[in-house]
Amino acid sequence: MPLPDVAVYVVDAGMQLCPVGVPGELVVAGAGVARGYLNRAELTAEKFVPDVLTPDAPPDARLYRSGDLAARRDDGDLSYLGRIDQQVKIRGFRIETGEIEAVLRRSGSVRDVAVLAHTRAGGEVVLVAYVVGDASTDAGAPGGPSLEALREAARARLPEYMVPGVFVPVPVIPMTQNGKVDRRALPSPDEHRAAAGGTRVPPSTDLERRIAAVWRQVLGVAEVGVEDGFFDLGGTSLGVVEVAAALRAAGIEVAVVKLFQFTTIAALAAHLEGGT
Repeated sequence: MPLPDVAVYVVDAGMQLCPVGVPGELVVAGAGVARGYLNRAELTAEKFVPDVLTPDAPPDARLYRSGDLAARRDDGDLSYLGRIDQQVKIRGFRIETGEIEAVLRRSGSVRDVAVLAHTRAGGEVVLVAYVVGDASTDAGAPGGPSLEALREAARARLPEYMVPGVFVPVPVIPMTQNGKVDRRALPSPDEHRAAAGGTRVPPSTDLERRIAAVWRQVLGVAEVGVEDGFFDLGGTSLGVVEVAAALRAAGIEVAVVKLFQFTTIAALAAHLEGGT
């Protein structure tokens, strides 16, 4: 049942009305809209903005930005599509990061997790899972949940494009005063990779050196060790396909599925040299 003196609009990032069927943010207007949040000036300024949509609206009228994603249908009704702050678009797929977080939490070894989109230096967007181990262990630490096991758990329950390309163990998920994940307080995947790199074992054979050259090209990194995991270095499922193509161009034939099985240079080289 419609509420009196309340109107809703679906708008784009520039606060322009979206055409029928085009997703946008749901904003609320009218006398029922509050003036803001108590003692939360920053959040009020973000969520309560001047009403530039309602005809003859008073000068001090405000729109409430709900953060909900919606689309108007032909019959005038609205379709709810989820939350804007939990949806990212990667390689043409719209992804609800909350769905990925729920899958990882069900692993039983994760106390908290946040999945974010990260843009790498070359412009590629990858999903990064920041993982907090349960009360007795730390993710990625000896005795704690294996990051590779978490990746496989995600792969077993999610389509490949929703599997995070990078898993970063953290002691806690930092939050802002507004209750959102504090991105600036989280380590970047590149910082984590550098900190976790330790002493790398350099390639020692011609085959390992050729594979390492391909990895550096695809990953966009200066150095890789033969014991480094491809996915731990920021590799993605799309990157695996690129590696297979680049290896083939270099005269090294390997099936894509084997690159998921042998995720270090040492293991892949041993597999290729053994002919298994």
